[in-house]
Amino acid sequence: MTVVCPSCRRSADLPEGARRCPFCGASVFTHPEEVTRPLAPTAEGPDPRDLLPEGGLLGDYRIERLLGYGGMGVVYLASRGDRKVALKALATRFAEEETFVKRFAREANALASLHHPGIVALVDRGEAAGRYFFAMEYVDGISLGRFLSERPAKCQDVLDWVPPVCEALDYAHAQGILHRDIKPGNLLRTLAGQVKLADFGLARLVHGPAAMTELTQTQTVLGTRDYMAPEARLGARSSDHRSDIYAVGVVAYEMLTGELPIGHFAPPSRRRWLDSRLDEIVLKALDPEPIRRYQHAGEFGRALQAVLAGSPSAGPLPEKRVQFTCVCGRRIATEVSRAGQDLMCSGCGRILKVPSPNCPECGAELLDGMPQCLKCGTRVSGRR
Repeated sequence: MTVVCPSCRRSADLPEGARRCPFCGASVFTHPEEVTRPLAPTAEGPDPRDLLPEGGLLGDYRIERLLGYGGMGVVYLASRGDRKVALKALATRFAEEETFVKRFAREANALASLHHPGIVALVDRGEAAGRYFFAMEYVDGISLGRFLSERPAKCQDVLDWVPPVCEALDYAHAQGILHRDIKPGNLLRTLAGQVKLADFGLARLVHGPAAMTELTQTQTVLGTRDYMAPEARLGARSSDHRSDIYAVGVVAYEMLTGELPIGHFAPPSRRRWLDSRLDEIVLKALDPEPIRRYQHAGEFGRALQAVLAGSPSAGPLPEKRVQFTCVCGRRIATEVSRAGQDLMCSGCGRILKVPSPNCPECGAELLDGMPQCLKCGTRVSGRR
């Protein structure tokens, strides 16, 4: 059975019951109920067998254009009469596999049970020409992932995006639904400014008629690793609604600093000029121990709102700074973009070269105030 290691991401053929990656030794799990093959789409695009022609029909829906594709299927902009929908069709190679069909149906069931303005709504579902599909509300707007790729975030942007997501998650959790794949690409905003939570493909029901089946499955590592809580990386049994809260914390940290909180990371106010009260709020959402995090997503959203709503910064978050010390003892701080340029010391008048924020040996980012690289140990003069 082909397994993709959740740690090093390399694939290997493992015998049934194997528990360790042969490359890095990380814990992996194989079981007939699990999806253990790579689900990420290839760089070349979706499988040609999955593509439907523009103007063609799937059930009662006319295909207009491709919106995107992922591990389980393809999403189209489609229409039925005057109504436009986002039509998600299961990949043809999975149509005969019960595990994938059940997972696809689970996503539709999760959406069907959620009725909230901050969650993409289910419109219809069915099967036609051997293809399973369901139709969702079409969000004409932008994803947070694309938004962040085009411009730096502002404090107002964090306020506009994160609290509404927390409110929608609170509702989903109250209905017994865990999202399990919170990330910028799954957060959408309409042209009117309404933020919506999308893609419940990894959702899990924690109470209700189907909950017992879900809770007794073998541990499975699913999700987007950089946004996963520590306990979520151990498998489905280890996580609960607080794993979603951790993921929102990652999104908030990324918006505030422009970086992901990976490994040893600094509080937000040490990466940008921010209100230091944000440190305690964001770091609480990112606590490795679920019991020490916010216990409800809404609490996190309201805490952010209380600080950001009164923030005087309406423009872009200030650029990250690099700090160094002149031989005369004067401490100097300037923008990262000036790395490599000359700068005059205001204390002694010497012309100094602004150092790079990255280690000259391994290229890793140097934390402010640290005299050496935390990755390779290289000492960096002047960074004190």
